Amino acid sequence: VNLITHGSYANYNSLQLSWQKQSGPITFLTNYTFSKVLGIRDGQSDNGTGNGTTVDPYNIKNNYAPLSYDHTNIANFSAVWQMPKLIHRNRFAGGAVNGWQLSTYTTYQSGAPLQPFTGGSMNAGYAGGLTVPSVGAPNLPNNSILLPNGLVSTNVNESTWLGTNAYGGSGGGLLLPQLVCDPRNHASGLYFNPSCFQMPAYGTQGTLIWPYIRNPAYFDSDLALFKNFQITERQKLQFRLSATNWLNHPLGQFGLAGTGDESLSFT
Repeated sequence: VNLITHGSYANYNSLQLSWQKQSGPITFLTNYTFSKVLGIRDGQSDNGTGNGTTVDPYNIKNNYAPLSYDHTNIANFSAVWQMPKLIHRNRFAGGAVNGWQLSTYTTYQSGAPLQPFTGGSMNAGYAGGLTVPSVGAPNLPNNSILLPNGLVSTNVNESTWLGTNAYGGSGGGLLLPQLVCDPRNHASGLYFNPSCFQMPAYGTQGTLIWPYIRNPAYFDSDLALFKNFQITERQKLQFRLSATNWLNHPLGQFGLAGTGDESLSFT
């Protein structure tokens, strides 16, 4: 019996601050948002990409966590400076030198949660091709999985480990690793502690919702220098020099060369 319902829900709470000030030739505009987006990770969203993979199709509350587009801290700063007139008596030189404006825009955004971006399981890979004694090779070690029906399997997956492939929602197939410590306690230079993830006990699903492991944060600062030259009453010409990421700040990001840097392997 298929029952179609609208069972998912989400909530957004935030503290939003803004500050704007004009001080002579300089205008400042700053805003900051401290927020959290919590809801059911059901793989759906009407606003961009999905909100995260369903990890338990049998209990909707077990999928309640920060959604994939949650960013705890967001800050934006912009300023425009009407540069002072340096030449007063020469009309031609003053037209070329005076009237320039310098603008800047800087933004910072906390990294989103990593679990919903990686299929709910950090792209975990499990053992396959396990050895089992056979007529042709009777001395092979028996590393196979004994199934309830008495047969054996040479692959670790959700069907052989849990007896069903229903985990993971409509897509099916999700075996989660088990957390044995808080992965947010890690050495310098890491985003999480991979040794906190282990194989779940046979017949059990791993940890459904993990602590908030973040993707790398986003930071950018741009500069622009420009001047308008009035050609006629209705026409003007603008010269502009723009520099994107003028601080040459590198941005960390997972998944630039496949998923090797965001995958767990239990093979």
